[in-house]
Amino acid sequence: MQPAAERPAFFIPLNRSNALNAAVLFHGDTAAGFTENESVTVRVLSILKNNTIRIAVKGSVLQAQTKALSQDIREGAFLLMRVHITENTVVLIPYQKHIHPQSPHNDVFTQLGIPQSDLTAALIAFFRQNEQPLQSRPLLKILSSLHVFAPHEKKAAFVATLLYSRGIAPSPQLITQCLTALFGFPAKQEKTAAEEWDDQDLFRFLNHVKTGKNHWVVFPFEKQLDTLWKGSAAFLLDLHDTLCRECCVRVRSEEKKEAWTFTLKNDLCHFSYQGTGKLSIQKQEKLIALLHDCLESAGVMSYTVHYVDNDNMEENESLASIDISV
Repeated sequence: MQPAAERPAFFIPLNRSNALNAAVLFHGDTAAGFTENESVTVRVLSILKNNTIRIAVKGSVLQAQTKALSQDIREGAFLLMRVHITENTVVLIPYQKHIHPQSPHNDVFTQLGIPQSDLTAALIAFFRQNEQPLQSRPLLKILSSLHVFAPHEKKAAFVATLLYSRGIAPSPQLITQCLTALFGFPAKQEKTAAEEWDDQDLFRFLNHVKTGKNHWVVFPFEKQLDTLWKGSAAFLLDLHDTLCRECCVRVRSEEKKEAWTFTLKNDLCHFSYQGTGKLSIQKQEKLIALLHDCLESAGVMSYTVHYVDNDNMEENESLASIDISV
């Protein structure tokens, strides 16, 4: 492993040709979402060719370059880095490996005494986004209940956090009920009457109870078209600035065995597909053009539309907008 002083920096070039980095294009002399010398936690999502990597930082999935790949730069790694803004580039400079124990950015997993994994990171991310204190007991209790929802543990973690943040114990029955309503999963036959809420009452309560600056509101729906589609529309509201920070629509057809996700965030529109096969390039291009036309017809001109394969969409969702630090 390289000494700390030799650890390579990450360079995020900002130009219109790199659509992935459009969310942090310069506005005047500053890069949107970044401040000179601030500390950020960087998640390495994937290693690409030519020392190029995909990272998650401050709510965006970005593409960065580095002069060399040290052993610290591996898929799934969390790195504490300092921001430096220079001409047309955001530079992320690594801190030394050994950080003072009192640093608020110390290893969150060690401090909390919880296992390090993608699922744990996602759960912490959802807690931070919902402005919940990071405490070992509730995190471990929720983690211990998520394995029964495989392969949808991250979606279950989001639902459990939503319930917990509203003061509702996230029992497996309630998590299952929310997964069915929000993501269109088939309902299980067995229900516990004592714990079962009416869907409308449950989500009316979840949407009404506000716990901080960031507030998710979710609206389950179903629509009969060529087949029955079930899903949800979710909105992340900034109650202080009275803005909608993110919008996500998920829809699923059990008959067709298809699921679609559409996300609007940071002037980007991402959509993904999960089904029996993969979308051809031609179909992706047609759908991108269609979404462009739909957005423009609604008076929205600033969004760039991209197709994202389902695995990458999950990565983006699971770590969106969260600084993984105590």
